[in-house]
Amino acid sequence: MKPIERIVVIIAFALLFSIPAVPAQTAPPVTTMPDSFFEMVRDGDRDAAGAFYKKFIDVKGMPVVSAVVVADLELHLAAELDNAIAERFSEI
Repeated sequence: MKPIERIVVIIAFALLFSIPAVPAQTAPPVTTMPDSFFEMVRDGDRDAAGAFYKKFIDVKGMPVVSAVVVADLELHLAAELDNAIAERFSEI
């Protein structure tokens, strides 16, 4: 692993473990893929994207998507990580 990749991984884990847990009732729901997501994908890639991506969370207008094998908890963690990064950058 390159030094810069190690730094990125370390920062990601530091951010992840510094995020307070969000109660399930306030977490965005995991849903099936909306058609609006596929409108953002290039025409030639839509079939492949439709075959792969099956889960969706909307995080303040940004899609967080995954394959069906990814646990819902992992999508929620990705959403929380995105929120934490956005909050930290908004303070700069």
